[in-house]
Amino acid sequence: LLKKNKADLWMSGHQKSSQQIMIGYDGKALASRQLCWWRVRVWDGNGNKTRWSKPQRFAIGIIAPDTIKGDFIGMSSESDDAPLLRKQFTYERKSKAAFLHVNSMGYHEVYINGNKVGDAVLTPAVSQLDKRSLINTYDVTSLLHKGSNEIVICTAYGWFRTKAFGLKPDTPLVRAELDILGDNGWECILGTGADWQAAPSGYRD
Repeated sequence: LLKKNKADLWMSGHQKSSQQIMIGYDGKALASRQLCWWRVRVWDGNGNKTRWSKPQRFAIGIIAPDTIKGDFIGMSSESDDAPLLRKQFTYERKSKAAFLHVNSMGYHEVYINGNKVGDAVLTPAVSQLDKRSLINTYDVTSLLHKGSNEIVICTAYGWFRTKAFGLKPDTPLVRAELDILGDNGWECILGTGADWQAAPSGYRD
């Protein structure tokens, strides 16, 4: 649609302003798990305009009332050892995209087939854990291959401790959901649950 100069979500039009960043979105309401494409061009003070930028994509994560389909899991431990949570799964269907949604109480790092997902550390950011916990969404399309795959989630307590916000867990907790995008929309192919394996990592938080 963008290549045909059509915008089904928002067309800002030519806006004369000195403001160049943090322009407020004023289009149609966006929905959970939605993929959106955008492009932009600019004019200078003399009225000369650039070419359109190449279309780029952003995605909407899981927002209420939608929820992650996986269950919170962890490994009961009396120490500060950071547990590893592991699951092998089979991936056979072709998809346009694959997104992994992770909601951890404490920090997490994710590995798929031995490759670290994303480049962040100490994820997620700190939040008021007695009121809300943050969900991180990762595009893992390039990390999956046909056949057997493995996902490992490394967890750590972080702020999720008895002394923080009045919470009393005995282990870091995480829930996750892996979705693929097909012709009929998003489909969940994997969620955290009782069929995952757990083991101590040897690292202390």
